[in-house]
Amino acid sequence: MNLRRERFKRLYPKRLEKAIWSIRSIGKLSEKSNYIFEEDEVLKMISELISELKVIIAKFDIPKESSTPGINDEINDQLKNEIKSLENEFNKRNELVLLELENIKRNLRI
Repeated sequence: MNLRRERFKRLYPKRLEKAIWSIRSIGKLSEKSNYIFEEDEVLKMISELISELKVIIAKFDIPKESSTPGINDEINDQLKNEIKSLENEFNKRNELVLLELENIKRNLRI
């Protein structure tokens, strides 16, 4: 087997496992009994994670022509939908934060 292929097959499970562990570790920061955080910090963190996922997806540049017809399109559509859903949730929360900031500003002027 090709050396580069072997290296990929050997490395990706370990790196994927580390990435998932790190994301879960970030999720543990949501325990309000252990940590105090601001919503804007959380939104920034989620935004950065989404951005990095987009970069990774683009780097793999999987061609439309697949050895298994339809699989790449299905996976791409699923990933796009999941990322879009995360972005929508992020945008909704971000809008709420901005509205809350406007309310605070208005209250301070009174």
